[in-house]
Amino acid sequence: MAGTAVGLSGCLGEDDDDHDLPAPEDDEEYEELDTIEWVGISRDAAPLRNEAQGMIADQWAELGIDVNVDIRDLSGLFDRWYDRDFDVLTLWVVARPDRLDPFFMLVHNFHSDYADEGENAIQFRSDEYDELADRIRSEMDEDARQEAVMEAQEILAEEQPVIPIYHQDALSAANESSFGGWTEQIGAYPYWSVAVLDNLEPVDGQDQFTLASLEEPTTIHPMAIQGNAAAEATKMIFSRLVRYTTDGEPEPAAASEIEVVDDTTVEVELREDITFHDGESLTADDVQFTMDYYQEYEVPYMAGYYDVVESVDVVDDETVHFNLEEPDASFTTVSLSQLNILPQHIWEDVVDDEGISHPNEYTDDEVYVGSGPFEFVTYDPQDQIVYETYDDYPLAEIDFETLVWSLYGSESTAFGAVEQGEADCIQEIQVTHFEEAEANEDLKATASESHGVTSVWLQNERDPFTDQAFRQALAHVTDKQRVVQVILEGRGQEATSQIAPANDAWHNPDLPAYDGGVEEAIDVLSDAGYRWDDGTLLAPADRFTE
Repeated sequence: MAGTAVGLSGCLGEDDDDHDLPAPEDDEEYEELDTIEWVGISRDAAPLRNEAQGMIADQWAELGIDVNVDIRDLSGLFDRWYDRDFDVLTLWVVARPDRLDPFFMLVHNFHSDYADEGENAIQFRSDEYDELADRIRSEMDEDARQEAVMEAQEILAEEQPVIPIYHQDALSAANESSFGGWTEQIGAYPYWSVAVLDNLEPVDGQDQFTLASLEEPTTIHPMAIQGNAAAEATKMIFSRLVRYTTDGEPEPAAASEIEVVDDTTVEVELREDITFHDGESLTADDVQFTMDYYQEYEVPYMAGYYDVVESVDVVDDETVHFNLEEPDASFTTVSLSQLNILPQHIWEDVVDDEGISHPNEYTDDEVYVGSGPFEFVTYDPQDQIVYETYDDYPLAEIDFETLVWSLYGSESTAFGAVEQGEADCIQEIQVTHFEEAEANEDLKATASESHGVTSVWLQNERDPFTDQAFRQALAHVTDKQRVVQVILEGRGQEATSQIAPANDAWHNPDLPAYDGGVEEAIDVLSDAGYRWDDGTLLAPADRFTE
């Protein structure tokens, strides 16, 4: 999708008299700021976030800043994210069960190890923060780990490398006329879970389950995963060693038993009854091969889950030892829940046989041979992903034949499909549709506080975002309360951290709110030497890095 640009000219305009704007000093040199290039999400892909980013860009313009919002679909947004090609970017962290642990929110997204490749695309670098992130990752004592988590949130609050905007309530709806036995998994995706699908009871022989979605995976290629949707789509095809219950508790999946032998050694016993979709057994060799393959060829989105592994030893056909470079508090509960186990017999010679440089270039359908609960059938971009139930999967007894991730161009169309019984459920809906679901006796409406977060991400190695005062001023002028009340219609919370209040074990409740508005933002900028000329913000000529 080509980008659609929306320009906002920054000038304090008619309300200048309401603000005391310091004028340039005669003996100082100043420069106008370049237009801020904001990579935003399209309305079709995320209507509320699209509306929120427009409102916030308008608020920034009140400081005399020019902002250009370049609208992208989800794939285009991720391309710019991983290329580090943005000044500002709208992105959200989806409330998956594994993200109740602070690793993804605070380590994967902000440690400088992932600044050049990986999820720290804003290139935030801080030695002090890295020390805390290392403690979050390696500290096995929960109290000491919690202390590091609280301190890390304090640093992010002070530095403001990213502006957390809101924690949106998880609102979903399911049609009970085609399936009974509905349960929900904790988080933003209550229905897209094997634990939930395993409980469903088809009505009148219903043999297809359809999720209505606005979110299109950038890919479902296991060696090219980018973003949450791709990770969620692949988990139905590939086994992982650990999975989550509906309550968000980790439990063995392809593993039968997991034992922490010592601080840097984890022993995993595999189930003996897991087979790939082509009939071959899943063995310890496949687990070892998968980890080695990820490390050799690298998948940036997955890097935080495998880079702590020094080696994997095969003990016997059903046993492996993961040897870690250092202790990792979340390795058994988080990292092992994200590792898609690949069949060695399919992948080991692909690069040489096909004459390619990276396995993500291999496009034969056998790349989708996994050992999970569903077999891949077809993927039509911008339309649907079709899966077929794998009858030999031992960890679930799915009572329908076909699973479909169906893509819709608007939430109204997607919700209408659920109302009409053309689709069975929809996740992350707006308040209007949630209220309609509550009033419809055929629909089950589900609401919960979310531990996900929507944020405005700032490229910390580009001026003017190298300047902490400038970042703090943007945080003050961003009216989060208005976003929550007007756009979310009150169904959410203003964010001060990447860790939401709903995740109370790790949330720091004592962080500054940055709610001073335009006046406080002007004071912060003025104290840092910024001035205004006819409503346009000027920076001191020597303010930024070379």
